[in-house]
This record gives sequence, structure tokens and C-alpha cells, in this order.
Amino acid sequence: MLAVDRNDIVLGATRAARLALKLDDQRIASGIPAADALQESQSGAEDLLEAERAALLRALSRSGGNVSQAALALGMSRATLHRKMKKFGLHS
Repeated sequence: MLAVDRNDIVLGATRAARLALKLDDQRIASGIPAADALQESQSGAEDLLEAERAALLRALSRSGGNVSQAALALGMSRATLHRKMKKFGLHS
């Protein structure tokens, strides 16, 4: 099991995870991203798109699906949020 912060940085790991992923105190203290520790291969551009999609989903979930409230929380117009939702296939 890994302990990960909201920025995907590993904060700690169980003994089993440390052995399986070859993690030690020094690697953890250096601020290794969980995706790197798990050897998930994604480009920086894919990471950014996934982060944007996740932020949209969180805002929509927190607003109970209310696009106007989600847009306000994200600091964008409803039209912009609708375009982004279309881009990520989030329209129901």
C-alpha cells in the first residue's frame, strides 16, 4: 500500500510495497510520483489532460451535476465548461 498526497507524490509505503517497488526512505523523501513508482508510462501531455479531466469530474460531482455551479467553482464560463466536457466525453 502506498500513501500518496493530492499531487500524486508518494509519502510512505508499507514494507511489502517498498520491497515490490524497490522504494527506500531516500527515494520516498526525494518526492517520487506514484505513477513513476508504479512504472505507469504516460507522457506529460497525457498527465495534464488526465488532471484536467479529473478536475472537471470533481467539480461536477461536488455540484451534483449542476454545470453552472461547477463552472463557477472552476472559474470559467458555462460555455467553456461545456466545451471541455465535450472534449473529454463527459456529457451524459
